[in-house]
Amino acid sequence: MLFVADAQFAEQEQLQLQKAGFIAKEQEQLTPTHNLKFNSGIIYLGNNGTTLTLSQEHQCKSLRVVSNKDVTTTSSRGIVRQNLSTKD
Repeated sequence: MLFVADAQFAEQEQLQLQKAGFIAKEQEQLTPTHNLKFNSGIIYLGNNGTTLTLSQEHQCKSLRVVSNKDVTTTSSRGIVRQNLSTKD
């Protein structure tokens, strides 16, 4: 879970999670010197704390070039689609 809070709200949130029996990671605070890992990405502050950036390097590594050629695919239901263009 990712949320924006002051110290008082964050403490109340932690207490409510414990009271409900919800298992969660320990809270971390994003600072210019401490990045956060979130959903396989890294969130960090830049420009002296004026910008917030989510880097998804792992996701970028899985990207592939889209072919201009027509492609034939088979769906998870076994349906064959032929001559698909990049629009399809």
